[in-house]
Amino acid sequence: TVNARGKTGPDSWNGRMRINVKGQVNESTYVNGKMAYDMDFKGDDSGKSVYMQQLFVNHNFGKDVAVRLGRQPIAFGNQGGWLFGDANGYDGAQIAYNNGKLALTTGFGQLNASDMTDDTDDDGNVTSYGVTGTDMYFAKGAYDFGFAKLGADYVKFQGDTNSTDHYFAGQELYGINLNIPVQKFNVFGEYWKNTTWGDYDTAWNAGLSYGKADWKKAGT
Repeated sequence: TVNARGKTGPDSWNGRMRINVKGQVNESTYVNGKMAYDMDFKGDDSGKSVYMQQLFVNHNFGKDVAVRLGRQPIAFGNQGGWLFGDANGYDGAQIAYNNGKLALTTGFGQLNASDMTDDTDDDGNVTSYGVTGTDMYFAKGAYDFGFAKLGADYVKFQGDTNSTDHYFAGQELYGINLNIPVQKFNVFGEYWKNTTWGDYDTAWNAGLSYGKADWKKAGT
């Protein structure tokens, strides 16, 4: 393996086990959890233990509205959460509305994982990005027109934008995405903007996919 600083290391062989559990409290409420275990098949595995990657309670108000509280999954955008998307999700609360065509979600909490973690240079100086240690507010919306699906996302990290504590204090991001099915093909695109960052403040992707894999149907 080669790390970010270009230093070589021994070969690694890692694995992960995940078990999803769900407990139905009543017709409207359930508790969901995901236990995870990271394994190192070539190194010393002592000290590793099972941990709860997700643990939240979900309560439905009728068939369209639901409230969640706890450590729960979250993904932004239409490409499987390429922006701040991770199995560890976030700790917080959210309320969602979904009637089959219109889906709206808003919530507040802290993300539990990010590629932008605190970094220490060779001189011992620490750069704190604050992605996983800063409260954030988010809102998500999507509408299925049948011939296309349009989505929008908004993320706002709390704190003073001019703060020197970490990079993401006060950062604000929004994104829009579009999916257009054409028979078995799917045309998709997505655009994101950070309204508070100077350089490298936009991101986008576009693509074309074909078919849909279904593990219940061999050959898909």
